[in-house]
Amino acid sequence: MTGYQEVMTDPSFKGQMVVFTYPLIGNYGINVNDFESKQPQVEAVIVSTLSNTGYHYESTQSLAEYCQAYSIPLISDVDTRAIVKQIRQHGDMRAIVTTTPEEVSFDEYEPLDQKDVIPDVAIGEQQTFGSGEQHIVVVDFGYKKSIVDSLVDLGLRVTITPFHTTAKEIEQLNPDGVFTLMDLVIQNASKICCKILSK
Repeated sequence: MTGYQEVMTDPSFKGQMVVFTYPLIGNYGINVNDFESKQPQVEAVIVSTLSNTGYHYESTQSLAEYCQAYSIPLISDVDTRAIVKQIRQHGDMRAIVTTTPEEVSFDEYEPLDQKDVIPDVAIGEQQTFGSGEQHIVVVDFGYKKSIVDSLVDLGLRVTITPFHTTAKEIEQLNPDGVFTLMDLVIQNASKICCKILSK
C-alpha cells in the first residue's frame, strides 16, 4: 500500500488525523482505482505543501475537492516534520482541529482507544470475489481492498464475512483457509476466528 489516497482510505486509520511528511501532497489528485475502502477513514489531513491540481491521467478530482466532498479538514503550510518529531517522542497524541482552542476540552471527547470503531469500517453483509477453486474466508475487521485484490489475482476465491460472523457460520462456508485482515486493535478478536485453518 502506497500513496496518500490509499492511506486516507485505509480502515486502520479510522478516527485519526494523518500527518504527511512528504514535502508535496496532492500532485496526482484522486482516482477511482486506488481506494482501500469505499470512503475516507481519516478525521483530518495535515500536509506541508498542497498541490491544488492532480497531474495524472486517471485523476478525477483534486485532493482538496475530495476532502471537501467528505467534510474532512485539510490543513496545509504546516511544518509536518516538527509535528512528527513530537509524535516520535511522545507517541500517538490526541488532537483537536479548532480555531478557538480556548473553548474546547479533551474531556468532552471519548479517546479513540476507548471507541469501538469496527462496526464503522467493516462490511455488513457477506461478499465474495474471484472464482478460484481454493476458497479463503476473510473475517473483516476493516480490510484493505488491495489485499483482497492480490488474493484474487493469485487465483483464489475470497469470501469476506462481517466481524461478528460465528465460527459455525464460517465452517459452513467450507473454506480452505481462514484469516483476518485486522490492523485495528481488537481485544477479543481471538475469540472469533483469527488463525489459519487447513484441511
